[in-house]
Amino acid sequence: MTNTRPRWESRHQRDLAAMTWWVNDELNKMDTQELRTNLAGENAVDPSKYLGWAIAQADQDRNIEPLRRALPHLARFLQLPTRKRGQRLPRRGFNPVKGAVDDIKRIRNLWKKHYGKIKCTTEPFAESIAADRWEVDVETVFHAMKKVVTKR
Repeated sequence: MTNTRPRWESRHQRDLAAMTWWVNDELNKMDTQELRTNLAGENAVDPSKYLGWAIAQADQDRNIEPLRRALPHLARFLQLPTRKRGQRLPRRGFNPVKGAVDDIKRIRNLWKKHYGKIKCTTEPFAESIAADRWEVDVETVFHAMKKVVTKR
């Protein structure tokens, strides 16, 4: 397959597969680009993105060293919370449904950039592409999206 943009309206199964393949390819390119800029935890273009990444590392992975490097004047005050004997920090497990919800937002931004439209009225839908990408049920992704919308 070529890297040209597929049709917006899918008329055949071939068009549906082309759109799914193109979206997944573009998302993979975005992931690769983000990985390259943040591989060392640094983004030379925008230091504020590094601070956001450092905060996410401290929150998700319990690694506060990037945060200490980002805020050297506060480094001596930044520590993990103290725990009582035998107590552990709560686990932050991998959740593929959250990954699919994030991908839906990225797919819609991608469609807006290239097609000027956000939601596709024919298949493939952003929800089905993201669910296939993360190997979760489409209904679960729909329900998770409803929760995200109501939390705003």
